[in-house]
Amino acid sequence: MFTSYSSNDSKIMTLLYKTFIRPVLEYGTEVSSPYKKCDIRAIESIQNSFTRRLLSRQIGRYLTPSDPDYLSANQRNAKYGLVSLEQRRQASDYKMIIKMQLGKIDINTDDFFTTNTFTKTRSSNTFHWKAGKTKTRRNFFVHRTLSRIPVSSDRPSISLHSLPN
Repeated sequence: MFTSYSSNDSKIMTLLYKTFIRPVLEYGTEVSSPYKKCDIRAIESIQNSFTRRLLSRQIGRYLTPSDPDYLSANQRNAKYGLVSLEQRRQASDYKMIIKMQLGKIDINTDDFFTTNTFTKTRSSNTFHWKAGKTKTRRNFFVHRTLSRIPVSSDRPSISLHSLPN
């Protein structure tokens, strides 16, 4: 992308990244989300490389970690208005669960999980799903998503609009 486009405008380059590169990295994350740390780091390194090159292009020289102008990956993401790809994968999983619950996706949720709306605790919903018996199965969509959803009423509720785009 940097060889095809010579702009120093961070808004244009970030828009190009969001349009051409990020969709490829996020394709099918509900089906196949990386769970090994080395795979997560490899995917995150693509976004980190983009933000590092963009910052270097704006400053006009290559930046090393010992350089005073160097920013960490989180600082660069904040500067360019990006969210980590791991957070986006989690948000995408949450959105899929919500769409499944609301019936916006034509899929039988009973194959994945059941909900109990009558509870004696403070939670409004309780999800029940089959526990994974293998390590690989524990990283499947339903288990990795439903085990992270907050169930306490003192936490903010999850809605489609509260998640990062």
